[in-house]
Amino acid sequence: MNCELLGPSIDSLFSHLAWTRNIQDKFGVTIPFPIIEDIKMEGAGAYGMVHPGAADTQAVRATSSSTRLACCVRWCTTR
Repeated sequence: MNCELLGPSIDSLFSHLAWTRNIQDKFGVTIPFPIIEDIKMEGAGAYGMVHPGAADTQAVRATSSSTRLACCVRWCTTR
């Protein structure tokens, strides 16, 4: 598919470190892509990845380099 994966997150750098270490320790899996701290939700908000009014949102966004294709799927993980 000739793409690069990026992991933007509204969690802190320290949360990312703990999360990736936990996955490595428990499952022997190394996260092979960068995780980017976005505590102020500026990037997530700009790309429509935060569900309005939700306490906890997860989202996946795909954009082609030619900007001909863009897709954002988001879902609330709490009620």
